[in-house]
Amino acid sequence: MATVRTPAEQQSTYRFMLKSLQEYPSEAVLYLNFEVSKFDSDEYLQQCYQLLSKTDRQNLYDFFNNKPSSTRFNSRTRETHYCKKPSNVYRRFTTEPRPITPKSSTRYTKQIQQPPSSSNSFFTQTSALIHSWKLKQKSKNQLGIDLNALIGSCAKLSQLIEIIHTLKNDKQVMETSWDIRLIHKLLHKAAEFSDSHSSNFDGIFSDIIRFKSSYEAKTCTLLLKLIKLNLNFSDAKGLVLGNAAEASVMQQWSVEPNAAIYNAFITVCAKTGQFDSAWQLVCGNKPVMAPHLSLKANQITCMNLLTACAEMERYAEAKSLVLGDGDTASLMQQWGIKSNVAIYSVFITVCAKTGQFDSAWQLVCGDKPVMAPYLPLKADSITCLNLLTACAETRRYAEAKSLVLGDGDTASLMQQWGIKPNVAIYSVFITVCAKTNQFDRAWQLVCGDKPVMAPHLPLKADSITCLNLLNACAEMERYAEAKSLVFGDTDTASLMQQWDIKPNVAIYSAFVTVCAKTGQFDSAWQLVCGDKPVMAPHLSLKACQITCLNLLTACAESGRYAEAKSLVLGDKGTASLMQQWDIKPNVAIYSAFITVCAKTGQFDSAWQLVCGNKLVMAPHLPLKANQITCMNLLTACAEVKRFTEAKSLVLGDKGTTSLMQQWDIKPNVAIYSAFITVCAKTGQFDSAWQLVCGDKPVMAPHLPLKADSITSMNLLTACAETGRYAEAKSLVLGDDDTATASLMKQWGIKHNVPIYNAFIKVCAKTGQFDSAWQLVCGNKPVMAPHLSLKANQITCMNLLTACAETGRYAEAKSLVLGDTATASLMQQWGIISNVVIYNAFIRVCAKTGQFDSAWQLVCGDEPVMAPHLPLKADKITCMYLLTACAEAERYAEAKSLVLGDGDTASLMQQWSIEPDVAVYSAFITIYSKTGQFDSAWQLVCGDKPVMAPHLPLKADSITCLNLLTACAEAERYAEAKSLVLGDGDTASLMQQWSIKPDVAIYNAFITVCAKTGQFDSAWQLVCGDKLVMAPHLPLKADLITCINLLTACAEAGCYAEAKSLVLGDDDTATTSLMQQWGIKPDVAIYNAFIKVGIKAKEFDTEIWSLEKIMNKCDMSTPSQIHAQLAPLEKNNFASMIDKGITEGIYKKNVGLTNHCIDLHTDKIVEEHSGNVTHIRGVPLVFAKLLFCYHKKNNEPNITSIITGYHGNNTLKNGMISFLKDEFGLEFIEDKFNSGMIVLRESSY
Repeated sequence: MATVRTPAEQQSTYRFMLKSLQEYPSEAVLYLNFEVSKFDSDEYLQQCYQLLSKTDRQNLYDFFNNKPSSTRFNSRTRETHYCKKPSNVYRRFTTEPRPITPKSSTRYTKQIQQPPSSSNSFFTQTSALIHSWKLKQKSKNQLGIDLNALIGSCAKLSQLIEIIHTLKNDKQVMETSWDIRLIHKLLHKAAEFSDSHSSNFDGIFSDIIRFKSSYEAKTCTLLLKLIKLNLNFSDAKGLVLGNAAEASVMQQWSVEPNAAIYNAFITVCAKTGQFDSAWQLVCGNKPVMAPHLSLKANQITCMNLLTACAEMERYAEAKSLVLGDGDTASLMQQWGIKSNVAIYSVFITVCAKTGQFDSAWQLVCGDKPVMAPYLPLKADSITCLNLLTACAETRRYAEAKSLVLGDGDTASLMQQWGIKPNVAIYSVFITVCAKTNQFDRAWQLVCGDKPVMAPHLPLKADSITCLNLLNACAEMERYAEAKSLVFGDTDTASLMQQWDIKPNVAIYSAFVTVCAKTGQFDSAWQLVCGDKPVMAPHLSLKACQITCLNLLTACAESGRYAEAKSLVLGDKGTASLMQQWDIKPNVAIYSAFITVCAKTGQFDSAWQLVCGNKLVMAPHLPLKANQITCMNLLTACAEVKRFTEAKSLVLGDKGTTSLMQQWDIKPNVAIYSAFITVCAKTGQFDSAWQLVCGDKPVMAPHLPLKADSITSMNLLTACAETGRYAEAKSLVLGDDDTATASLMKQWGIKHNVPIYNAFIKVCAKTGQFDSAWQLVCGNKPVMAPHLSLKANQITCMNLLTACAETGRYAEAKSLVLGDTATASLMQQWGIISNVVIYNAFIRVCAKTGQFDSAWQLVCGDEPVMAPHLPLKADKITCMYLLTACAEAERYAEAKSLVLGDGDTASLMQQWSIEPDVAVYSAFITIYSKTGQFDSAWQLVCGDKPVMAPHLPLKADSITCLNLLTACAEAERYAEAKSLVLGDGDTASLMQQWSIKPDVAIYNAFITVCAKTGQFDSAWQLVCGDKLVMAPHLPLKADLITCINLLTACAEAGCYAEAKSLVLGDDDTATTSLMQQWGIKPDVAIYNAFIKVGIKAKEFDTEIWSLEKIMNKCDMSTPSQIHAQLAPLEKNNFASMIDKGITEGIYKKNVGLTNHCIDLHTDKIVEEHSGNVTHIRGVPLVFAKLLFCYHKKNNEPNITSIITGYHGNNTLKNGMISFLKDEFGLEFIEDKFNSGMIVLRESSY
């Protein structure tokens, strides 16, 4: 039983300690800081120290560290003292009473034994120390000294863990009470390995708190530092707060919380995404720090809360903490805490992370600055660094320049504030330049006429400067400058050599990133695998994991799977490069390799890493897949359209748990958002929608996981991909008619401009132009200059895409150009047009037959893009102009753009734009549209070709496809054959050009054969002696191949071949070719086969085949046969309709009600395919004949037609053209339903 000491005895002990330590004050500081000191040999002094209360120990510490006791719980110095890295000298621990015998100061060094030889494992050494203690060869005190020394000698976290595990596995050790300073030593040592991965700290907390000791407040602070490294919020909560069922660990230890503990807890919350738990400490229902409580928040509290705000992007809370609001004082004011420069600097970081640049800038340059030369608080270098970081995040170059460089006659803000720029400032300014496309400004700092960093100047560039310059080179794709910086040239030393900066692995790794971004893969690969590598096992610099990660990024960017495989996996007989370099792959490496697989179509190689015969990541292996692995696998699934694997990864199947469950990985919102992307790419919209709106949602307001803006963005992408307007509308807008709030509103997600931009994309894809236009030009716009949300350039781009898709030239013109008397909408919205906007407008012109409007932008009286103007046309401009030329069949303009004329340079030459293969390939399309085949052929086979193996520009697969399209248009079989197949002794042109034919090329060649009556040549590709596409060959026929072959069959009247392709032969029990090739027929195949039957006059005798094909195509209703067949029998259309009505196939009114024809299948046929959300429309040809049927037989006064929005308004636009051309009818759009056209007689 412990002896109870009276207050007088305690005071006597304290006075003795104080008097003794005052003999050598500097040594007293060392002693109280647990460092080696003169007092370590005084056993009696140590016994007295053990008898002191926690308060008296703290008072001693404060006294000798020149700090008043009253500040001990609010002092940052005290907090940082307990977090400081311990020195490597041994520390003294005493837990046993000793006889009071004076000893010389030299006794201490004799007591401390050097740690055992490093050749022994730490397990062996720890076991030996424990064993000697158990044999009474060592006292507990001596064991503490030796363990302290052994802990101090750990060079790796794994060694420290060995010691902890050895101690905890010994029963006697765990039953013994140890001096708290031994626990502190373990915690200090763990903190030295802060660069270790968080998972490496797993279990250390629970192991350490099992030791018996007198735990105190500073122990808890140190434990929270450990927990922060482990990113384990539950441990922090258990330590500090506990829960309803169990008291906190601190309560169990009878440790009173203090501000330092809560401050440390806030840092854990910041790192683990638990912002609300941190905020509750000061602003919850039951705060633990407040002006009316014994514990009060201090400046460190505010700093840590702001760090949490930055981590979790919580601007509102940060603002309420530091600035407050108009009528409401800031929390700091309410708490009586004065802001300082450090507080404002961290607030600037919050602004940088949350896109609130103006709030940050106002602190130093607003109407009421809080830091200025004439105010008590003055900005410092850290303020400037944080402001520059904010400039980089929000891409504000002008402000960054005014801060660092100023302008001609105006001194920089830093000069005005009396702050000298340093290398760190310039390095961050370079980052701003990189982010804002101001590379030349960054380069001028070191290589301009007036450099600010140079060997002859006070400030000299350093490694960080070079790293930031390389990052800028990567951002702006400036390979030449990066090479001059790191390697120089044959005759010229690199800039780094000239600046006397030695390259290191980080520099070379950053250079690899530049190579990845600029398509210079070989230059990157040469660094490690060239003739003169700069990083290798035998050299001073050795590649590291970061090098490998950057090389894998380069492999992904340049599609180099072979090199990535050699780097990570090697080959059967060859060790991987990483093995040869003695670098252990980790989860990050494998995750990056999965990205390479995704980019190069090598999905199976990625999947094998986690689901193959030789796994590298699994629950039973040292390496385990994590959330990033799963994200990258989902990206790979999206790239190669593998829904099944994505589903097995995230959701599993009815009887099978998901792989993530098996791997003990909890899905998060990011995982589900990535899965939605897979669904979008694979047409599995319903699976995506079920995640948020199904019977068992995984994200909802009442569930732990809640959908966020990214989820909503990905769902909108899925809606766009699969044409689901209704769901997109319910997500973003809701329904005014039923007073239903949007799903986003129900989920508590604020709409933003990117969300509305994505919704506009859905509208563009689904023909709902008016819904998109209403967002900016309706009665209740959601984006406008007077609203908080304002349209931006992306909004305009997406609106122009919608205009192009739906043929709305007038709106596009009002958006970009306006009218003589009216400014454009973009001008009214304060959005500056750029080349990309004008390019998109040219695309609208191309789609709507407004060629002259497009041409005026570059060649009119008042061009908007020209060499003498700020905006200059680029290659994309030229591509879109060529598309417009092709649509409008304007050969002359296209020629003037690309080739010019005899004495006149082409427009592209005048604009300093070099034509590339894509431009010439697009130009070939114009030739084919305008009957200029020979001119197209001259580009590759003329006297002066522009593309050839010996020239800089070489034809590619797209060139060949466009040439084949031209051959088909001009019916030039000979040229097509020479291009693709060649002749007996002559290699094909594609072989000569080193272009491998692919399925698309052969499909295009089949079209040429169909147009030129060369059926046999087409058939030979799949059924000849020398097949080019077959199941056993690399190239396999696809659905388009089959449709093109059926078109060729129809042209040539080859019914037998068509039948063998689609149906096979029941008499000979021969399966169809499509079955043999693993291709499932669809409606397009069905239609193409019908055409063959009619053309070959075999249709009546083989009518029974239709049902067979229909079953293969999942076409379950006879009405679909009629809908597809009737237009092919135009002369008998009326009789077929009448017969269909009699047989109960068609409704009696066949879509006509009250002078209005409804072209949806559910209004025309008795049985229809489709669902409640998407009813199909009838084919356009059928719709035209149906109109004639009704007009002739039943209703001459048809007033309106409901077309819906099918096929990007194909049905609607087709009917408008038909009615105008055939009947002279014009239309107006119904103001309540843009899917209805109201007819009226033409005014002409």
